[in-house]
Amino acid sequence: MNPCPGTPEQQSRTGQAQLRHEQPETGRPKTKWPKTGRPKTKWPKTEWPKTEWPKTEWPKTEWPKTEWPKTEWSKTEWPHGEKPDAARTDPERGGATVLLLAMGLVFVLAGTFGAAVAAAGMAAQRAAVAADLGALAGAARAIDGDAAACTFAADIAGRNGGRLVDCRTDGLDVLVTVEVAVTPLPGLTRVVASTARAGPVRG
Repeated sequence: MNPCPGTPEQQSRTGQAQLRHEQPETGRPKTKWPKTGRPKTKWPKTEWPKTEWPKTEWPKTEWPKTEWPKTEWSKTEWPHGEKPDAARTDPERGGATVLLLAMGLVFVLAGTFGAAVAAAGMAAQRAAVAADLGALAGAARAIDGDAAACTFAADIAGRNGGRLVDCRTDGLDVLVTVEVAVTPLPGLTRVVASTARAGPVRG
């Protein structure tokens, strides 16, 4: 009988395992390699000789001065007795400039006159509007008397840029005259007047 249980293969594996455990551990000694330091090589410094180049002085070249002959145009004799355009003395020269200045002045005067006429027309329209509104306002108060009607008419005319210069009543009708000052040109002042009548509607 086998002293160890199990098959022969298992016994052999168990014996190998025991042998492995029984063997002492043999550690390999660590080999220390000596440090081999390479010697530092000192290279000699090479000093190159300084080369001094000679300075080259270039000769100065003096160019001769060229004197051009002077041309006197006044003494030049032109062929066939004709002179160039620059030398001609035209008595009509400069006439175009004077003509342009005259035309510009005409345009300025025409524009100024047109502006004055337009300003006068606008002043006349303002006077007519102020007179109509003043007359209507006065007619609304005509039943209260001349003083109340004219006072109310003057107030409305003044608010519309006019000045009441005449106011009278004719029954229930009111007749007013309004003036408006206008300055069409600097230093020139004119007065435009307009008269209006208002009253109740008569059948």
